[in-house]
Amino acid sequence: MNHLTASCHCKQFSYQINIPEDVSFPVSETTCSCDACRYRTGQICILTLSAKLTRSIPSPEDLKKLSRYDQKCGFAIEQDTLPDGEEDNNDSQGGLNKYSSNTTCGGTIITSFFCGKCGTKVYLQVASLTDEVEIGMWMLGCLDRLFLEVDGKKIPIVDVQGHHFLDDTVDGGISNIWRTSNGKQLKKYHDGLVEWEPHQDIPQKIRPDEMLNLHCKCKAFDVYVRRPKPSLPLPEGCYWYQHPLDDKGIPQRYMASWCSCDSCRLTTGSSLPAHPWVQIPFIDIFASSSPNPTPYINGTMTSSTQLPGLTLYYSTPSNHGISRYHCSTCGASVLYFDEKRDFIGTFAVGLNDSLLGIMNTNWFSWWTGDDKVTMPMINRRIDGVKRWGEETMDEFEDGLKEWGISIGQRT
Repeated sequence: MNHLTASCHCKQFSYQINIPEDVSFPVSETTCSCDACRYRTGQICILTLSAKLTRSIPSPEDLKKLSRYDQKCGFAIEQDTLPDGEEDNNDSQGGLNKYSSNTTCGGTIITSFFCGKCGTKVYLQVASLTDEVEIGMWMLGCLDRLFLEVDGKKIPIVDVQGHHFLDDTVDGGISNIWRTSNGKQLKKYHDGLVEWEPHQDIPQKIRPDEMLNLHCKCKAFDVYVRRPKPSLPLPEGCYWYQHPLDDKGIPQRYMASWCSCDSCRLTTGSSLPAHPWVQIPFIDIFASSSPNPTPYINGTMTSSTQLPGLTLYYSTPSNHGISRYHCSTCGASVLYFDEKRDFIGTFAVGLNDSLLGIMNTNWFSWWTGDDKVTMPMINRRIDGVKRWGEETMDEFEDGLKEWGISIGQRT
């Protein structure tokens, strides 16, 4: 019997997943970019290992060790059962059976289970209103490894087939970047097996008076960001305010970038080769969008500042100058803070709520590398390689580079 371990960053929760011998790997999976997943995690999409296929669903007693967030959704999810014997686990649609039936029935409860202390998103459960569990899904980011040794061979536990619910992204989200997996083209879908078509008329014009809403699913964290208004001249090495410039030479976008470090992966439960963050100075963040809004942070931010509705966690025990915050109610990852730069916060990109799309190139200037600069495209790429393998990280970086060129943020 094969075993995997699911655990959170602080190790308050640890669970051994026992997988029967007749379960064949890799299991076909797709990313999910729906709004519900995004706002209750802070991620731009999620990728899971289906417990129904592994038949390793934790008991209610085990799940009591985690915090939970219940959400009623307007769609039903069906998933085929594991084929018998040596049957191929992929269906005729390339394994895209996870969301094979979606209807506006309003009869589905999605429950997120996360560690109340460190915020790791661990497990996702779909149930009917009768509380009968229909599907269980382990967040890939909380698993101890993504490969198993089978008959002396290293086998991945999941085979990524494509991306789902892309219409919620507006701009295509992760499908812009993660285009291939093990050399095969990843499919793009929205609802059921309807192929996603890119939106044609996403506004690109920058409105100086516009404000950007950042919020989690339950809106315990709910703030508004103004366009950058830094004092000029900008300090040397200032990268958080980005081009383009207005007619006065003031930048109008914020720097967004990727990290694949184990700490980000575990504290978020992130299932991607790299997790995206955006850096925003606190001076540009407000508690409302009113004409004279109250600043979100009053006074100087410190690593011990308590923020309403959020749980503080020290992810680096040896350095209390670094702290992370997640929503105490829905569990969404919100903020990474380093006291050495007390004027700025690093926020989960998935929290941004914009009609311009998840990647929101109207507000964010994405770091997609520069051949003349030593700063890597992905921070702590080495951690991503150890987890995903060199080939997957190369494919992800190649997609990131191509996307950067296509949006004019890389030459």
